[in-house]
Amino acid sequence: MHKKKGFPNTEVNFWLSKSMNILFQIKNSTSDQEIIEFAEGEGNKVFISHSTEESISILSKHNFEKAVISLKNLQETAILKFINDYYPTIHVVVLANKTFDDVISIFRKSNYSVIHEPLRLSELKGQLLQKQTSFRDNLKKIK
Repeated sequence: MHKKKGFPNTEVNFWLSKSMNILFQIKNSTSDQEIIEFAEGEGNKVFISHSTEESISILSKHNFEKAVISLKNLQETAILKFINDYYPTIHVVVLANKTFDDVISIFRKSNYSVIHEPLRLSELKGQLLQKQTSFRDNLKKIK
C-alpha cells in the first residue's frame, strides 16, 4: 500500500487509490489547492464545497463514490443526513475534532432520549416515566 505525504493513515491512502469522484466539504478554503493536488494526483476528480447548501448543489449534478465532510459543530451534520437519505451508496469519511467526537461518543454510550420540538408534555411525561422505570430495574439488578 502506498503512502502520500500529508496523509500518514494508510486506510485513507488505500481509500484514495482508485479513480473516483470525491466531494470534500470543508470550511477552510486555504486548503483547497492542497486537497485538489493530493486527490487528483491519484486520478480522482475532486469537487470542493464550503457549505451544506453548496454540497447539495454539487451532489445533484454529479455521481460520487466518496465524500469527505469536515464537521466543526453539530449544525453541520445536516449534510450527513442528506447524503444518508438521498445518496446512501456514497461512502462518507467524517473529519471531526476531538470535542465533536466526544459529544457523539457521549450519545452513543449513554441512555439519552430525544424529544423533538415542539415539545408535547405527554411525550416528556412518558420519557420521564420510562427513565424512572429503567432506573429502578437497573437498581434491582445491582442488588
